[in-house]
Amino acid sequence: MLPLLAHLCAHSGFSLAMPDRIGALHRSALLLAWTASNAQMAFRKVAIADLIILHEYGEPSHYQGAVSAATALEYKTVQQIEFTPLRKLKQGFQQRDLYKMKKELRDALLLAFWTLFPRALAGKTVILGIAPIDWRIIFLVHALAHARVIYHSSWTDWGGERYAKNPPAARKTVRKVWSYFLTRRVECFALVTPRVAEELERQFGISRERTYVVFQSYNQHIFQPARECDASPLKVIFAGRLDASKGVADVIELARRLPSVEFALVGNGPLKKSIETCGLPNVRLLGVVEDRAILSSIFSEHHVVVLPSKRTTVWEELFGMVLVEAMACGCIPMATDHPGPRTIIRDADLRKFVFAEEEFLDHAESALRKLDTRRLRMLKQKAIEESRRFAVSEIEKIWMKILQ
Repeated sequence: MLPLLAHLCAHSGFSLAMPDRIGALHRSALLLAWTASNAQMAFRKVAIADLIILHEYGEPSHYQGAVSAATALEYKTVQQIEFTPLRKLKQGFQQRDLYKMKKELRDALLLAFWTLFPRALAGKTVILGIAPIDWRIIFLVHALAHARVIYHSSWTDWGGERYAKNPPAARKTVRKVWSYFLTRRVECFALVTPRVAEELERQFGISRERTYVVFQSYNQHIFQPARECDASPLKVIFAGRLDASKGVADVIELARRLPSVEFALVGNGPLKKSIETCGLPNVRLLGVVEDRAILSSIFSEHHVVVLPSKRTTVWEELFGMVLVEAMACGCIPMATDHPGPRTIIRDADLRKFVFAEEEFLDHAESALRKLDTRRLRMLKQKAIEESRRFAVSEIEKIWMKILQ
């Protein structure tokens, strides 16, 4: 199928700017052919990889330390694959996003191939990041039957009441497969916080000898303080999804209460319109910033980073990479007391800015009012020092123990 599509593409003179006389169906077929030919080449690259990172949403920054460790250990190649590609493939086709189409088609074909021929992964190491208790484990446990599997997770509640995924059908079967996968198929566990290790030991009897606490990491060559930031006016930054669970409403309310403080929000989401129309002159919406160097520069221009996350029935802030990256640039963290911020922020002075959800607004307002120049400088240095244990160079050392 792939060679046929590739041949069709090669002899079609394919171009995204096809003449109008060519029908939409023809253009779609040629677009699919071009994508298939490129996916075939990508398929070959994955076939020779000896480390495969298999995860749901494709967040490469979560695995910087693993990739760096694999390079140091002289793994030949590392490939990252998403195990939910069909939805994104459809989106890519509708948007004519060639890169997304190529990648998602490649991932879909690989998953189908591994499911049919699981021995193709024999001798390969697979880092699997999948939320409990995702039903896809039924297929993945078969596809990974001959691979060396390292399970990567940040999920802290394994008691069954607040699973990230809870399939409505075949729940008992899915849970049995998960139990088998965790106790029999996983060689070792790369867990983002100590609490995850405690939960897995309590619920599944996973020995601590098989678990490693390996934080998410940031690139210390990109995220670093650029210069001294003027103490006045005080500048506060939020970066993340613009939705209720991230506490965006609290950020806007803080701006309303503190008109002399400047607030900037980086990101996109359902609350974007309400931010644009809030009518507060001290609020700026910067939109999505994909360039990490630019994001670092933005952080360096601010004094405080806020992350007032709100728990839902299926989610809480399990880490909070934005805190680490902003702290590395000199931002003082203020957050709600979710597992992630509690893990990241250990310094006694900085811990004073980790508040209970119901107290965040009043306490954050009070704390921001009290930040003078001397205190800002002291806390900024503490934030920078606190962030260093999450640098890629540090996290790489733990991944090397896991991957060797």
